[in-house]
This record gives sequence, C-alpha cells and structure tokens, in this order.
Amino acid sequence: MSVEKFILDYYKIFQKYPSEISVEVRMAQAILESAAGTSELAKNAKNLFGIKASAPWDGDIYIKDAYEVVNGKDVVDKNAHWRAYKNFEESIKDHSKFFTSTEYRKDIAYRNAILATTPEDEAKALTGVYATDPNYGTKLINIINKYNLKQYKINNNKPDKEVDNLATLRK
Repeated sequence: MSVEKFILDYYKIFQKYPSEISVEVRMAQAILESAAGTSELAKNAKNLFGIKASAPWDGDIYIKDAYEVVNGKDVVDKNAHWRAYKNFEESIKDHSKFFTSTEYRKDIAYRNAILATTPEDEAKALTGVYATDPNYGTKLINIINKYNLKQYKINNNKPDKEVDNLATLRK
C-alpha cells in the first residue's frame, strides 16, 4: 500500500478518535512505525504504532524481535511482546488513548508531548520516550511535511494550544 493510499483510507478513522496527541503526529507515527500498514507487525498483528504489550494491556499479543537504540548502540530485544489487534481501526483507537492510559504515561513519560503547542514540538517530545531512535521526531516532522498531514487536523482533536494560550494572555 502506498503512503498516499494509506492516508486516504485511514485519515477519517484518526479523526474519529480524539487524543492528546494531534492527528497529524499520530498519522505520521503510523506511517513511520508500520511502513504505511505494510510492516510485519502491521500485517500480522494489525499494530500500526509499534506498541508493546506492557501493562495495563491484557489483550492479544504478537511476538517478534524489537530493535532499539540504547546508549547510542543498536540492540535487539529478542521475542518482544507486542499488542495485537483485530484491525487497524482498533489499533488507531487504542493508540489515541495510549498517551494518557496510565498516570505515568500522562504525567511523566508523555507530559511534554501532551503539553506541546505544535505538532513539531509533539514529535520532538516523543523522541527517546515513545521511540528510542534519536531521529524519531525529525522523521515524524519530515513525514508530516512531505504528505501535508496538517490538513487533517480537526477541531475536536487536540486543542490549538497556541490559540488557547493567546486567549488566556488577553484576559
């Protein structure tokens, strides 16, 4: 599946599930993490986001190696457990809640991404936290720009915090 087809097939599903992380960043994550739905994990586990099966996950799992960057070195986590879904929509729905699914994720791990005021800042804040790739944020930003993903932003998704902050300053 081409990236363009993936976007056209799934952008409405991303818009359907609000999240603290913007539609454009979540779409970029899916494109990057799953090779636009064509990776082994996407095909066999319908996991578009490379989410491992850590607590509080109690659903199905898929086992495959994970490739991480630890202290600047590539490391293989043999037989890692990944979340498995019935379809891509279930993966998108779960991912929309992932960043706030535990107090640790909401208040510590993804706090900077949640508080970010732009998709670019969200992407940068996910680097080293959501993914160990030191270039993760840059890759997401490049995908957002290359495929003009900002056009899929919706009002009932993550609020435009820059506008909200300006309104607060004017009071």
